[in-house]
Amino acid sequence: MPNYQTPGVYIQEIESGSKPLESVSTSNAGFIGVIPISAFTEVRWANAKGEAQLKRLAGDVAADEKAKVDDVNGLIDSLGLDPGDVHNINTFTALFGQKPKITVKGDTTTVEIGKGKFDVPATELDKQGNVLTRSRERVSSLIDELTTKGALAKYNPSTVGEVVSAFGGDEVKVAGGLTRFAVGPTKVTNPTQFNNFMRKFFETLQIELYGNTHLKSNPEALEAAYMRFLNVKEVFNFVMSVSGFFANGGGIAYPYLLCAEATDIPLNNPSNPREGLGAFDDLENELNIITAPGLNPNQQKEMLEYCERRYDVFAILDGPKERMQGEEIEKAGLLPASDKGFGAMYVPWVTVKNPFQDKEKNYADEPVVPPSGFMAGIYARVDGTRGVHKAPANETVAGITGLAYHINAREQGAYNVRGINCIRDFGGRGVRVWGARTLSTLSNPSWKYINVRRLFIMIEKTIQLGSQWAVFEPNDHRLWARLKRNIWAFLSRVWASGALVGKTADEAFYVKCDEETNPKEEVDAGYVNIEIGISPVKPAEFVVFKIGQWDGGAAISE
Repeated sequence: MPNYQTPGVYIQEIESGSKPLESVSTSNAGFIGVIPISAFTEVRWANAKGEAQLKRLAGDVAADEKAKVDDVNGLIDSLGLDPGDVHNINTFTALFGQKPKITVKGDTTTVEIGKGKFDVPATELDKQGNVLTRSRERVSSLIDELTTKGALAKYNPSTVGEVVSAFGGDEVKVAGGLTRFAVGPTKVTNPTQFNNFMRKFFETLQIELYGNTHLKSNPEALEAAYMRFLNVKEVFNFVMSVSGFFANGGGIAYPYLLCAEATDIPLNNPSNPREGLGAFDDLENELNIITAPGLNPNQQKEMLEYCERRYDVFAILDGPKERMQGEEIEKAGLLPASDKGFGAMYVPWVTVKNPFQDKEKNYADEPVVPPSGFMAGIYARVDGTRGVHKAPANETVAGITGLAYHINAREQGAYNVRGINCIRDFGGRGVRVWGARTLSTLSNPSWKYINVRRLFIMIEKTIQLGSQWAVFEPNDHRLWARLKRNIWAFLSRVWASGALVGKTADEAFYVKCDEETNPKEEVDAGYVNIEIGISPVKPAEFVVFKIGQWDGGAAISE
């Protein structure tokens, strides 16, 4: 009690004992992109096989980049260089200390080098030595003629970089090449921020890590290189998935890029627990959904195990890219299980408009991409408009041009019983998500509905975070009453929102925290036990109308 000295009226603030629980977020999505390191070498050399291929040349290319290859074509093949990238034949032949004499007469270009001489069509090589053709076969033939008929001296450049430069590539760094590295997770809240994330990642890698500083002063070359990077299959799938998330109502995404020599690497790295799935561990209160476009079955299994271990994240998985019936997917071992319903799978893949077309490349105009990112956005949309208790189904899919293939009502039955959700085209009603089941449909039907599992995640996480104040409080009936009151008030709001079944709150849930749940031995051990029971709503998956003929007096049922 304060020691008041002067008579008067005083105000003293006291704790009311009630600490309202605020529902946690439900639709913040983590995106894992597994990208081959070759994606970056494909930017530097149009059809390069990648950094991994360079490292496998250990016997031919030393750490100081010294080349020990006599045959030019052999070096070109081993590096995976595209002869179509040769800009000027003079630059190429300068590697051999010789300069050709080039003359053009009519439709023929004549090349004289050393004692050799040969003709090529003027449409393939001009008098300045510029290679005009982009036919890989014809350019290879030209190189062959230079090194045979032209009788070039024995290959003598001192570094791989010299050859790459002659072929229009950038500087090659062999020593200390990275085998796998990661960037993120990084919070982005709109497509512009996401594009900035991708561009900064690309430019940092190309300019700062690989030393391609010429791109800084050449905006057109940088943009062209970035477009080629975005069109690498794995990069494209990742970018379009995150874009699909925002297009369908997503608000907060955490993109994460894991780059390695191969895309089938495990998502858990024991030697670096913070890499792969472990990178999301620090987002213990921000992450609700996780997806990784185009993963293989082993990686999908890792994702489900991660979600079941955390108990507060839901995985959205892609079904097979090619058309497969429900029973075929199961027999092929492509249907992972989640006994507690912490994941869902969707088929088919979707088609999208390619926004990254490159004038020099014939990229697919309407490529097929995984649906998981688009579904994550639909989850967010439904959470925001209806609530997490509403099944994310019978919803239109935005940002797509169509489906990889169509599934009819008869075919869907085989998918549905196995917990595989279908995306279907209903013509005038548009492309809609037509399934709301988890991957526990076969193993544990109690958790077969997506909205039920996600509702439990939300309630459990809200109570966990909203009750932290109780830690280290005196463990007696006063604490039990306050906890019970707070949780009851929260669940009554959940019930009022339509998430729980029951005409009254008492029918929809109960909260028990008293001497029975907290016997002396539990209190002495430092535990507070609260027993909660809730009755979640389930989706009206099958709407059945019984229709019969009526003759005005009696109903005739069939």
